[in-house]
Amino acid sequence: MPYRTTRKTLHQKHLRRRSILQAAINLFAQHGYQATSVPMIIKSARTGGGIFYQYFAGKDHIFAAALQCLAQDIASALLKTLSNFSDPHGQLRRIVHQLVLRLTAN
Repeated sequence: MPYRTTRKTLHQKHLRRRSILQAAINLFAQHGYQATSVPMIIKSARTGGGIFYQYFAGKDHIFAAALQCLAQDIASALLKTLSNFSDPHGQLRRIVHQLVLRLTAN
């Protein structure tokens, strides 16, 4: 019988990938890129190596995904900030403030 992809399995895959990515983000923030290893990420995510490599080709790939995730978070915060201020100076002040907060948090 062929494998069928359902919404439930897609959602579970998304959650599993997100869990691995979040573990990597936390480790990169705590230890830095050089000191973080794939086995550390696997252990922190409580998953197996096969599952890790099903979603990511290696440390470089998950690091790039982590940076992309961070960039999306920053962009979302900035867009939300822009919609809350009609004054250009207020927008700029708030954008810089939000950017500094996001970068120091990660």
